[in-house]
Amino acid sequence: MMKLTKIGAFLIDCKIWLSRAGSYATMLNLGMLLLLVLDKVKGIYDVNFDLQRWGLPIFFGTIVVLMMIGYLDWRLGFLRYETSRTQQQNPEIQEIRRDVVEIRKMLEEMNHGRNKN
Repeated sequence: MMKLTKIGAFLIDCKIWLSRAGSYATMLNLGMLLLLVLDKVKGIYDVNFDLQRWGLPIFFGTIVVLMMIGYLDWRLGFLRYETSRTQQQNPEIQEIRRDVVEIRKMLEEMNHGRNKN
């Protein structure tokens, strides 16, 4: 049973690592899509700029803008709300919350018993 737990933990770690790597792949995908869109805009609207010269700075500028949006999301509390909603759907977190409520009730009862004496 212990061997299976170690294998399961390793597989979960692999999934986490893959997810992290996927976020980097998403950034690269964003860069490629951005270059395709810029090339299309260049052709449709006859905008004249050197994509080889300006492609990388535009990509990094886009990353900075997205980081600022992410920071704003965090500062406005959307991340906190999203995390709270996600945890409400997690059965393990709900069990921990119920246990904490029970422990608080027990402590309150113990404190009320002491205060009466």
